[in-house]
Amino acid sequence: MCRIPTSAAKRTSEISSIYARRVNEKQTGWAFVAMQVALLALVIFLPTGTDWERTPSVQAVGLFLNVAGLALLALGALGLGRSLTPTPVPVESGELKTTGLYSRMRHPIYSGVILLAIGIAGASGSILRVLATLALIGFFYLKARWEEDRLVKKFGREYEAYAARVNRFLPTPNAKIKAANSAAKQKATEEPDLPTATKRGYTEGKGRPTPKRPPKKRKR
Repeated sequence: MCRIPTSAAKRTSEISSIYARRVNEKQTGWAFVAMQVALLALVIFLPTGTDWERTPSVQAVGLFLNVAGLALLALGALGLGRSLTPTPVPVESGELKTTGLYSRMRHPIYSGVILLAIGIAGASGSILRVLATLALIGFFYLKARWEEDRLVKKFGREYEAYAARVNRFLPTPNAKIKAANSAAKQKATEEPDLPTATKRGYTEGKGRPTPKRPPKKRKR
């Protein structure tokens, strides 16, 4: 009876585990999409109400939010380019986008949909549509958190630093971005990376780099 080498069996097990995890993530991602569609359908198709007066000014504000939300959604999608995907599972060959709209908010597409839903609910005169919109906002919070966990696994500290200086849904003030950039520069100055430090006479060790001691001279 031929036995598979231990290393080969372990490798096969690891590949199977990775494949199963990716399949589960994709299934969860599509479940998020289905829930999002269902909540949006409630916001759009629930009957209009008489819980408040639908005056021309209310209608105008709702229309403005609709246009702003659609514009934000479209610009966010264009900004992602090839990294755009219908599910919250990051594209394997995708890149981390931190420019344009993504320099101000981490999820402009979600923000656009939220604005669109607020505009529809606000102009509908229906408290049921407002409740559906609140449920949609809470859903996007959970979806964004789940997606960001995958982005951290994919991009590591680069995404953590990005998330520290840019808000999730709301536009990030300039002051916060400048403060985060300043803190990052100060940290980089105080803690140089090991390859650079090694060139300057440092050696790797546990914790912080330690100065390299000159060799002792032998007595003749």
